[in-house]
Amino acid sequence: MNTRPSVFSGNSAAAALENLRHAKPLVHCLTNDVVQSFTANVLLALNASPAMVVDPTEAAQFSAIADAVLINVGTLTQPHCRRYAGRSSLG
Repeated sequence: MNTRPSVFSGNSAAAALENLRHAKPLVHCLTNDVVQSFTANVLLALNASPAMVVDPTEAAQFSAIADAVLINVGTLTQPHCRRYAGRSSLG
């Protein structure tokens, strides 16, 4: 399948960014250890509220109140797969 990306104008990008900043979303972050601080800082700069919830029980409860989920797990290994599956309300 060869599809072209849709055109996303500068005005559309600016409006989307303004909407994101105004919404102040609570973001459930499932990230690898290397990028946690960077991810949190980027989300804070966008006026979002990042949460790096690591306990499986807390993660299940937190996912019910979060506005968004951000997943960046880097290179997956079997132990990571089991750990992340435990964090997700889907797994």
